[in-house]
Amino acid sequence: MTEPRIPFLLTIDAEPDPAEIERHTTEPWVGFERCIEIVERLRPTLERATGRPAHFTWALRIDDQVAEAYGSMTWVVDRYGTNLEALRAKGDALGIHPHAWRWSDDLGRWFQDHADGDWVEGTIRRSAAAFEATLGPCRIHRYGSHYLDARIVGVLREIGIAVDLTPEPGSAATKSLGAELTTGLIPDQQAAPDRIYHPDPADPFAALPERDGTAPTGPGGPDDLWIIPNTSFDPASLMPAWRRVARRVRYPGRSPVRPIHLYSGLAGDRYWRVVGDHARSLERPFLSFSLRSDAPLRAYWPAVQEKLDGLLRDPLLPQLVFATPAETIEQLDGS
Repeated sequence: MTEPRIPFLLTIDAEPDPAEIERHTTEPWVGFERCIEIVERLRPTLERATGRPAHFTWALRIDDQVAEAYGSMTWVVDRYGTNLEALRAKGDALGIHPHAWRWSDDLGRWFQDHADGDWVEGTIRRSAAAFEATLGPCRIHRYGSHYLDARIVGVLREIGIAVDLTPEPGSAATKSLGAELTTGLIPDQQAAPDRIYHPDPADPFAALPERDGTAPTGPGGPDDLWIIPNTSFDPASLMPAWRRVARRVRYPGRSPVRPIHLYSGLAGDRYWRVVGDHARSLERPFLSFSLRSDAPLRAYWPAVQEKLDGLLRDPLLPQLVFATPAETIEQLDGS
């Protein structure tokens, strides 16, 4: 019996190379340029191995920080429009990746303002409007620093976003993901579903029951906002028995899954074995990963490259379909 095809969603956050960019700059996004080169080298190899077209997703930094620093919210489109159209022509999807960055004159630096709900909401509305003005209707969203809350979900539903790619199931609440200044907290996502789901309006990390085709609109209906979370897994299989027991005792009731990023320290062959086992454990198998576009410039890139090289040799590869969010939903929701 042939195993079902597994959608593989790879999202690249197209953004400036440093997080805290110069307040006024014209520096190119070198990492983004390299990601395009890497994808175009990978694409034909993946297509030969899978027998299917290979499509990717590019989440574009069209937001207020870019507008202030580069003089145009749509600078990435202004500068790389030809590249973006070429990617679209090959079947890739484009969406938005706004961040909550804003400038502080008092501090003389940027900070991420997650505590100001009006600001966060505004970043999404302005980003989607600018995307639509230059690239057409915006259907894909992934908020920066995997920040998500109920207000964001309401805005996404209101402005017609079809798919959100933000959550990382298993990640705990935290002030920030790095050394940047922030307000508020990135919410706890340990209980977020590790499957595609329609989010509860009151809790973006809880799933609504799916309705049948008789209810085409409204939360939970088939035309409602979908969330495709980043792939997480239960690391228990990598632990000795005593540690698995100790983990259950120390963290009773806590979700066992943890994010498993492409820059994980796991060796390539072991990594894809664990990832494949997780995907096949799902009722509707899929894989979803994301990378910042500056990844090729960072010290962790060799770990990512090892994963990509390992995937090309792994028996999991022929079973994969490198898909856009819409293609992923179409396959999973119809299975």
